[in-house]
Amino acid sequence: MKIFFNLVLFFLFVYAFVRVSLWNYLHTEPKPIHVEQSLPEPPDTWPLFTEALIWVESRGIENTQGCNNDAGCMQITPVMVEEANRILGIDRFTLEDRFSRVRSIEIFNVIQERYNPEKDMHLALKIWNPRAPLSYHVKVMEKYNELINEFPR
Repeated sequence: MKIFFNLVLFFLFVYAFVRVSLWNYLHTEPKPIHVEQSLPEPPDTWPLFTEALIWVESRGIENTQGCNNDAGCMQITPVMVEEANRILGIDRFTLEDRFSRVRSIEIFNVIQERYNPEKDMHLALKIWNPRAPLSYHVKVMEKYNELINEFPR
């Protein structure tokens, strides 16, 4: 009988210990984990992508005339100028702006911010030149990779 009594006391003790431990575990706040960011933020590569696109479109020459009514360093068509103005709701850009590198990039960015807010490079190329062959995409991305490797991060 004494062994039975000791066994019951032992199981009651274990039961109470487990309940208290479990209650403490469930009712304590976890300690916050502090992780320091060891990697710097990646640089904004959109300007380099834009430069790569300019290089493929015109080799960076601002007064370039295309054969399909496209002009400037980004080979902007009148439809693109109209679309940028429609997006903004005002007539901010003119056809002459196609010959300005800064204004051409502004037109490009207005259109991309509207239709490609995530700045996906392949989507940007598809929006900018929808009928371009795969070789066009390859050229732009090759130039982009060249520029990325040229400028340290």
